[in-house]
Amino acid sequence: MKKLHLLVFRTFIGPFVVTFFIALFVLVMQFLWLWIDDLIGKGLEASIIAELIFNQSTTLIPLALPISMLLSSIMTFGSLGQHYELVAMKAAGVPLRKIMMPIFIFGIFLTLAAFYIINITVPNAFMKSRALLYDVSEKKPTFNIREGIFYNGIDGYSIKVSKKDPDNETINDVMIYDHTSNRGFVGLILAEKGRMTLDSSRSNLLVTLYNGKRYEEIETAPGENNYPHDVMHFAKQEMLFDLSSFELNRSSQDLFRDNYQMLNVTELMAATDSLKQVESRKKLESAATLHGYFAFLDSKPRIIKNPYILRNNNVLSGLKKEDRQRILGLALNTARAVHGILQFAAADQKDSREYRHRFDIEWHKKFTLSLACLIFFFIGAPFGSIIRKGGLGLPMVVSIVIFVVYYMLGIGGEKAAKETALSPVMGVWLANLVMIPFGIFLTYKASIDSGLFNAEIYYNLLGRFSRKKE
Repeated sequence: MKKLHLLVFRTFIGPFVVTFFIALFVLVMQFLWLWIDDLIGKGLEASIIAELIFNQSTTLIPLALPISMLLSSIMTFGSLGQHYELVAMKAAGVPLRKIMMPIFIFGIFLTLAAFYIINITVPNAFMKSRALLYDVSEKKPTFNIREGIFYNGIDGYSIKVSKKDPDNETINDVMIYDHTSNRGFVGLILAEKGRMTLDSSRSNLLVTLYNGKRYEEIETAPGENNYPHDVMHFAKQEMLFDLSSFELNRSSQDLFRDNYQMLNVTELMAATDSLKQVESRKKLESAATLHGYFAFLDSKPRIIKNPYILRNNNVLSGLKKEDRQRILGLALNTARAVHGILQFAAADQKDSREYRHRFDIEWHKKFTLSLACLIFFFIGAPFGSIIRKGGLGLPMVVSIVIFVVYYMLGIGGEKAAKETALSPVMGVWLANLVMIPFGIFLTYKASIDSGLFNAEIYYNLLGRFSRKKE
């Protein structure tokens, strides 16, 4: 039996490792495709890009593990069935549940490892990834002056060159607008030629201009309509531009630490309790506001004093027109004020509840994604033994379809939970609750050697039905 289990495990572990890295690679490529506009043209160092990909890959492990478990299980048992090894094992008296046992034990350890990764490793990696993505998105594109186009990347200046020599340093027919005085384009520099060089720290740009003119408007008193200006000719002039704003400034990771996606199970529970206390306090404050408002109205002098009028239904009939209008106006203003208070309190409570649901959702997701590894094993293993097809063809198609259904159910349930249409428990666990009966059904069918996906069986049933109809 040990040799049999070792054979099954060896058949499984190879496809699992390969499919895991393939799934992780596809997910990382999807991430890069979404953020490609923020990464291109920033002049990022290879170490920054490698750090970003590594942290993002870590956050995608919880999605790659269930996919790889599903696909490798189908491939393993499909291959065993295709080569009649499953038939030989069952003929020797080994039931399917014992054949699945080594991978089932591996699935339990994988589920525990996945929970540790989701609970401990992923929040830290997600925090580092989001902090770095924020810094990259805020970083200016690399300094690059192109021919015939105004360049506005340097604060306070607009630079245009007609031609750049192949050395990428010599520039010709230079035009520089200076608006550092915050009075518009009051300074203009024209030069026939120039040279751009970086200092040793590469944080400053030295531009040396030759044979040019500098025009500058003179500030006048308010109300004057004349625009005097100075003109200065020069044979050589040097200008120093600060390029420190083009560097990548790293933000503190503590700025992102309170996000619900960066917390572990314990921290999420503590945050949820705090949010519940805030909700309770807001409800009490709303009730106190209403109570105080009605107490203020109750302190006003009463107009209706006749007990005969109060004993009749038409309270306002015995009052003067002026008093009736005053009472109706007071009632209308009171109703509007109360409606405004209640409306604000309801909107505030709804926002607070939706925000708290995000923490509850994240708490449950740490368990659902971990358990998905085991659920997909009970779907993939019996499915592979039924279809008896190994390789990457049919198993890949089936895995993609099943995972897309699971993912869409998870996204739909999570969205409904965020909008408070469903409870966080129901919304997050919806996909797992749908997949668990499906896995039980497939496991049962595989254990009794059901030809569930055998086309010949359905052809025969169709033929019998046609003959009965005749």
